Amino acid sequence: MKDTWYVCDPDWDDALGPMSRSQLDRLIAQRKLSSSCLAWHADLAEWRPLYGSLGGSTSNAANAAADAASGAQASPKTQEQIAQTSKAQRKAQLQAQQEAQQVVQANKTADSARERANKQRQAQRKQAPPQTAQPAASDADKAKEQAANAAFSVLTLRRLGARVIDYLLVMPILLAALFALLQQQFGFWPGRTAGELDPNGLVWLGFVLAVPAEAIMLAFFGTTIGKALFGLQVRNHRNEKPNLSVAFGRQTSVFVRGMALGIPVLSFIAILVAAIQTLSAKVAPWDQRRGLRVLDAGGQGGIRPKLAIAAVIAALYFFVNDSVLEVVANFQQMLGAGTLMIEPG
Repeated sequence: MKDTWYVCDPDWDDALGPMSRSQLDRLIAQRKLSSSCLAWHADLAEWRPLYGSLGGSTSNAANAAADAASGAQASPKTQEQIAQTSKAQRKAQLQAQQEAQQVVQANKTADSARERANKQRQAQRKQAPPQTAQPAASDADKAKEQAANAAFSVLTLRRLGARVIDYLLVMPILLAALFALLQQQFGFWPGRTAGELDPNGLVWLGFVLAVPAEAIMLAFFGTTIGKALFGLQVRNHRNEKPNLSVAFGRQTSVFVRGMALGIPVLSFIAILVAAIQTLSAKVAPWDQRRGLRVLDAGGQGGIRPKLAIAAVIAALYFFVNDSVLEVVANFQQMLGAGTLMIEPG
């Protein structure tokens, strides 16, 4: 009949039934059927959860009317077939439950592992400052870096040698020539001979004269006499010579920051500090601010390196022995003889 019901539970060995709807309701009222029970009915055509299928079933009166109208109703499965089907379904359900529990357990384990890892990372961040992992440098990269550092150190020494030539040899000679011309032609500092001049004052004036003189050289030639002997040139980011305003600003910064205005002792300290900054940043402070670079122009073969070394030695000798006074005196004699005579304007 259509009012026949069967009930099973995953914990039971056999299904319970057949029974009528009223019998099923009594069992439910007596709380003898748990929420995990499954129910089978002719209208359901398969095992379904008991409490989810009761609302969709028809009442006894409706079932009787349906039986009378149809005249016949297919008989339900036998109890043995239902029991076998319920066992297979219970086994499949148990297997599905076990698999679901395994998935849940695996997710819990993964969540726990992630949580522990996060706690460990947070503890490490609190204990020590964060560090960026650096890839291990190969021996070839280290060798290239060492070679580049050595080459830049040599370049810095060449720059120092060029500065010695420009400041201690070229500029004092130019100053001596300028002073001699002014004194001879325009009576500049009248009544004072070369022997009465202060050599330290002349050297300092040579440093001051170096600012506009070297700026003009850099703007027109991209180098100075000392840098040319050492094969160096000054270029901007477009590989062009700096213009006059940029070159003048650079040389002013060199005189103030790199030479400490030529003040004794302070000047030597300023040179050391500038050298350390240049070696560390791979660019001089006055060049970095203006986007300039001192580059190797090549041409270090042949006689040029020997001339550069000889010029450095001469510059140091010139500075130590106050030879600037002799240069002034010689120019005065030459002007007196009329060799370089310039008529006043």
